[in-house]
Amino acid sequence: MNASTEHWSAAPFRRLAPSKAELQVTQNGSSIYTGNTLACPDGLPRVFDWVSLGAEAHPDRACFAERNGAGWRKVSYREFAGEVDQLALGLIARGIGKGAVIAAISPNSIAVAVLQLAAMCIGAIFAPISPNYAQGRGNYDLLRDIIAKLDPSLLYVASAKTYALGLAALDLPAGRIVDGEEALRREYSSGSRAVLHEHSARVGLDDPAKILLTSGSTGRPKGVLNTHRMIASNQLGTVLMWPFLRERPPIQVCWLPWHHTMAGNFTFFLNLANGGTFY
Repeated sequence: MNASTEHWSAAPFRRLAPSKAELQVTQNGSSIYTGNTLACPDGLPRVFDWVSLGAEAHPDRACFAERNGAGWRKVSYREFAGEVDQLALGLIARGIGKGAVIAAISPNSIAVAVLQLAAMCIGAIFAPISPNYAQGRGNYDLLRDIIAKLDPSLLYVASAKTYALGLAALDLPAGRIVDGEEALRREYSSGSRAVLHEHSARVGLDDPAKILLTSGSTGRPKGVLNTHRMIASNQLGTVLMWPFLRERPPIQVCWLPWHHTMAGNFTFFLNLANGGTFY
């Protein structure tokens, strides 16, 4: 065994599952459809179920971490679940419920993560919007069009000062806008958990969990519905091919924006579904 071979034999390789899927290809006119024969098991969780499952299985493990000066602010799965529940109750107290849209214009943050899951667990639909639409441009027509179509019951902005010009262009009641993390925390409520469970029980796998916006490269941005089943199925398919995720929870460093499907769906929920830590 030479030095190169010894080096690779000591590497922390991860186990991949051999694919048992049969590729199916069908054609209908000019459209080609691909699929496989692997059946999706019953009992898929709704997206927000991963929060409570994580809090039960590994309550003290760090769930999210974000920069705080020279260090990191971390929240455990127990803390994250508690904040999600409190904000969900606050949203209910505002009269927000199933089918309502909750939008956010913000960089990635723990506050946005809490808001997203709180919205989903009462059946509301989370819609992250690229901050680029709200700052640094003289024309805010695209932002106006997005907000008009979404008609959010609540719009969270990381900083109303940063996005002042974009917000001034909107026809949205001021009471629907929550400015910054401190204001979002004031929405937290310690109401009855029974009320929260009642709302969560009405949410099904085929209900929309979020709306992601297309880039608008062929016109104006269009909203794409993502259901709980779609997101959960994606994560299930991933762990079937990457079983090491269950054997060794992932630790991820991600700078990609959550208003994009790669980071906002795949990477974000890969963490929650497998008990990982997201930096």
